[in-house]
Amino acid sequence: MKFGDLGELAVLTLRDPDAAMRILRGLELPLVARWMALFLAVVLSRMLGVVLLILLPVSGNDPLAELLSDPMTMAGIEFFGMVLTAFLVTHIGRMFGGTGTFPDALLAVAWIELMLVALMAVQVLMLVLLPGTVDLLGMIAGALSIYLTVTMTKALHGFSSVAKVAMVYFGLSLLLGALVLTVAPGLIPLPEVAQ
Repeated sequence: MKFGDLGELAVLTLRDPDAAMRILRGLELPLVARWMALFLAVVLSRMLGVVLLILLPVSGNDPLAELLSDPMTMAGIEFFGMVLTAFLVTHIGRMFGGTGTFPDALLAVAWIELMLVALMAVQVLMLVLLPGTVDLLGMIAGALSIYLTVTMTKALHGFSSVAKVAMVYFGLSLLLGALVLTVAPGLIPLPEVAQ
């Protein structure tokens, strides 16, 4: 696979995730290569994260600001989060009759992250050239992350309904969000209520 093929695969992933998943599976990458792809995605993401911190320093003494300013901790959290995502996508999908495997889920998660890293690189560039577009690109990145996760999960497991996968995704996200708020309440900033 050449570098130009990655661009074509990215476009195909957006247009036809099922076909993209078939191509990813067809590469028949060994498990170690899938782990390396995941590790590469985390390293590139954190490198761009450091550049973003230089361009947009995080201020404040809250736990989230401290976390964001520590690239090694963030890399560890991101890596753990991606492995957990692959694990959950595999096992929850199988609970609903899916056929995906953990190695394929690992590959799909790594590919999604690499696509998001490419978008993050565009964000960094636009921050320098057109700073006013950063918030818009952030919203696009968030929406793209959800779209890719839902559609690639559908493709991974051979499900027929995007809507059902999306409902499970949002339900699980709410559950995990509530869990994080319970375990580490200071980690997620909540809107302040006027008194």
